[in-house]
Amino acid sequence: MVITNRLPDFDAALVNCRALHDEGRYAEALSIAKECAQQSDMDAERRWKSLTALGNVLRAQEKFGQALDMHMEALANAMARDSAWHIAMGWNNIGGIFFTASEWDLAIECFARITENRRLVKVWSPYYAHGSLALCYLHLNQIRQGVESVRQALRLESQEIVARNPYGYVAFRLTFVQLALQGNRIGIAEINMRATEAYEFARLHQNDAHILLLSELIVANIEFAYGDHEAALQHMESLRIRAHAIPQLMNDVLFSLVQAEKLKGRIDRVRDHLHEWSTHLYPEGAEYAEAKLQIRGSLPTGTFLNDHLSELGLERDILSPLPAKLLALMKGPLHETA
Repeated sequence: MVITNRLPDFDAALVNCRALHDEGRYAEALSIAKECAQQSDMDAERRWKSLTALGNVLRAQEKFGQALDMHMEALANAMARDSAWHIAMGWNNIGGIFFTASEWDLAIECFARITENRRLVKVWSPYYAHGSLALCYLHLNQIRQGVESVRQALRLESQEIVARNPYGYVAFRLTFVQLALQGNRIGIAEINMRATEAYEFARLHQNDAHILLLSELIVANIEFAYGDHEAALQHMESLRIRAHAIPQLMNDVLFSLVQAEKLKGRIDRVRDHLHEWSTHLYPEGAEYAEAKLQIRGSLPTGTFLNDHLSELGLERDILSPLPAKLLALMKGPLHETA
């Protein structure tokens, strides 16, 4: 695609980039995003859009360090213009990178920048941030906080939001079901209601592999909780194999497998799944992980994966500090209400 300096062509290119990203054609999407970025130096809005698109594609490719660079530059761009909508999007995108990298404490810090800032909430629905917070709390085994966050996300759901991001509709219902099953405080009727919503939604999106896989994962989780353990585990294993074609869903499947095998008391299998989780994120090991995120800071990280690896005798040192350049952006009160 040839991109000119005319705005309609530029916008069409970004629409095409998003479509290719959603289809998993990341190399083609990346090429377009890079070309858009090259065309946008003299226009702040175009620059923000290009950096955001570039960061999203790099995140999907699990190039976390490069994705983080793009989204932090986009956030700096938004802050320079004092655009609340763009700032909220920036914190959401950065939080998403840390979540994908299993850095849940850092992700919570970023998502809370949205949910606890009245100015940002007024211009950008905190639906995604609340849903993402619930996922973080799930991984940190903070069930009460997670249930509160996912309920808030579901309360904020609208037809417009779902049309814009249908994946979130199923993803947040998976989070609800997993929190409910772990917390044992939500009745089976409500669990089944959310599962049915996801299942019916997936029937309308038969061509979306992301939505179909997550809806099946909901079924497998409920089957494990209330039905045949071995059949549920076989179902999860089949989803694990399918997730190799959709890398960003691998963590969701492995989390379910880890939790299920722990309940079965099969520590060897838990160890295997945690090891796969670790090597999936950073195949070259911990030292490469640190270089990949260009770590400079000194803040603590998420604990779920590290704690369990340590408990099972596996040494792992994932992404401990926060990069200094992000720390610089995070200066200022978290609970700002202006």
